Amino acid sequence: MSTATINISNIAYLIAWVAYVATSVCAATFAGTRKDRWQRWALVLAIVGLSAHLVALGCIVAGLGRAPWGSLYEFISSMAAVLMIVTIILVLPNRNLAGIGSVLAGSAFALMGVGLIMYARPSELQPALQSNWLTFHVFLAITGSTLLLTGGIVSALYLHRKQWDSARRTDTEPTLDLTNPTGTEDGPARSITDHVDHTLPQGTTIVAERTTVKAASAFASMGVTSTAEPFTWAEVIKRNRWLYVGMGLVALCLTLVTGNLIVTLPLLAVVAATDIVLGRVSHRLPTTDKLDDLARRIITFAFPIWTLAIFAGAIWGEQAWSRYWGWDPKETTSFIVWGIFAAYLHARSTKDWKGTKAAILASVGSGAIIFNMFFVNLVISGLHSYAGV
Repeated sequence: MSTATINISNIAYLIAWVAYVATSVCAATFAGTRKDRWQRWALVLAIVGLSAHLVALGCIVAGLGRAPWGSLYEFISSMAAVLMIVTIILVLPNRNLAGIGSVLAGSAFALMGVGLIMYARPSELQPALQSNWLTFHVFLAITGSTLLLTGGIVSALYLHRKQWDSARRTDTEPTLDLTNPTGTEDGPARSITDHVDHTLPQGTTIVAERTTVKAASAFASMGVTSTAEPFTWAEVIKRNRWLYVGMGLVALCLTLVTGNLIVTLPLLAVVAATDIVLGRVSHRLPTTDKLDDLARRIITFAFPIWTLAIFAGAIWGEQAWSRYWGWDPKETTSFIVWGIFAAYLHARSTKDWKGTKAAILASVGSGAIIFNMFFVNLVISGLHSYAGV
C-alpha cells in the first residue's frame, strides 16, 4: 500500500472524525431548540462525514485488495461507519428521533478517537487470516455487534429519559384535565367548550377549543413533553455524581491493567459530556415509548446477524485451528453477549418485559460488547488477535 494512499485514508478519517462531532453538536442543538435547520445541518454533516469515512476504508481496500478489518483500528473504524449508517437512515431524518443523533454521532466520534490511539499502518494479513470465511465472519460480527451496541445505547437513553420523567413527575405525553379546567370550588366544568362559554363571548368558543386541541396535538406528534423545566447544570452534575465516580474507577482499573490511561480518555470524556448535555435537554428527548420501540426493532434485526457471525466464526475456526469451538476468551464472551440479547428478546416475547427491565438488560448487553471489543482484545491473551495491535 503506497504512502500516498495511506495519507489519503488518514486525512479522510480525520475529516469524518471532525464531521461526526459537528453532527453531534447540531443534533444536540436541535434537541434543545427544535429548530429544523439544526436537524438538516446534522443530517448533511453526517452524510459528509460518512462519505469521507467510506473513502478512508475504501483506500485500504484499493491499496491492499482486502476487507478493511485487518487490525483493531480498522475494526473499530468499520463499527463507527455502521453506527453512522444506522444514524443517517433511522434517526436523523425523523424529527421525533433526531435529537438522539447527538448521542449516536458522539459514540461514533468516541470510537474513532479510540481507533486513532490504536492506529496501525494497514498491511497484508497473516496467512491464517486469509480466508473468505474470515471476511464473511468479521463482516457479520462488525454489523451485528454495532447494531446490538446501538440498541443498548438507545436503551440507556430510555433509562435517562425515564429518570427525568420520574424526577420531574411529568407524563411522557402532554395531558389536559378535561373535568375541572377552572380549578375552582364551583365544581367541574362539563367540557372545554362549556368552560369557555362562561368566560368568552359566544363567537370565540370554537376558536379557543380548536387552539387548545391543536397545541396538545402538536406536542404529542413530536413525541416530547412540553411541560416542566429542564435540569440546571448543577442539578445534572449533582444527580449523576456517582456515574462520574464510577467512570473514574473504570478509568483507573483500565489504567492499571493496560498501563495507558489515554486509551480510555476519549470514550470517558464523550460519555461525561453527553450525559451533562442530555440532562439539559431531557425534556426534549423522544418519549420513553418511542425509545423502547426503537431499541426493540434494532435489537430484533441485529440478533440474527450476530448469531450468523458466531456460526461463521465456528466454520472458519475449524479451517484455521481444526476445531469448531474451543472456549477461547473471544468465543466465550461472544457467546455471553448472544445469551444476554437472546434473554432480552425471549423476555419481551414471553414475559412481556418492556420498559425499564428490558432497557437494563440491553444496556448490560452493550457493556458486554464493549468489554469484548477492548478488554478481551487488549488484555486477555487468546487465539483471536489483530495484526499490528
